[in-house]
Amino acid sequence: YTQKSNAHHGGHICGVGLGVSPKNESFGGIAEELAQRVSCVIYFHWVTEPAERQIFITERHQQIVSEIYENLGCPVQFGTAAPTNQAHGTLSIKVNPRAHFAAIHVTTLGKDTVQNIRRAARELIELSHVEALVVELPLENPGTPEACEALEQHGFGFTGIGPHFMTGGDVIKLEYLIEPLEKEPIKVFEPFADRLVDYALNEQKRVRESM
Repeated sequence: YTQKSNAHHGGHICGVGLGVSPKNESFGGIAEELAQRVSCVIYFHWVTEPAERQIFITERHQQIVSEIYENLGCPVQFGTAAPTNQAHGTLSIKVNPRAHFAAIHVTTLGKDTVQNIRRAARELIELSHVEALVVELPLENPGTPEACEALEQHGFGFTGIGPHFMTGGDVIKLEYLIEPLEKEPIKVFEPFADRLVDYALNEQKRVRESM
């Protein structure tokens, strides 16, 4: 119902949130006992005309990212990736203990960013019992493709784009799941949402197998 409302009011799909809520989450008109953690579709609403932007993304995901920006009605160009020159990065962490969910938002990309994310993820999983963990990387940074590929080697899979999710611009969203999810319980309203769910679940499988 929420997806239908977002679509009706001009929302644009930009990603999915896999397993962002626990299995005991209660929704009216939906079975009380859920088969797995609850996933969602992420919609974005423009309040101003989108401006063309240059982003940096690993070649593997350029096709799906192109489709996302086309769906957003936003022109985009892909820049040439390059390692970051920043020695130390900065990040912020938000934890929802009730949902066993956490998000790591990278505000500045540095050479130590991947190591810091891995350390934070380990602590969140072991100490806070987080079951789903999202990482957001800045798409305007040429070093993001390298960081993305490194995180994928440790089980983080692509789930979408966050337009204006940070002050400096858009982010790529990656997610780590403790337990894999099945497609059938995830209900979508629009065909493009179905496309993104398939892509995200396939990426989860790929990064798990490569670990």
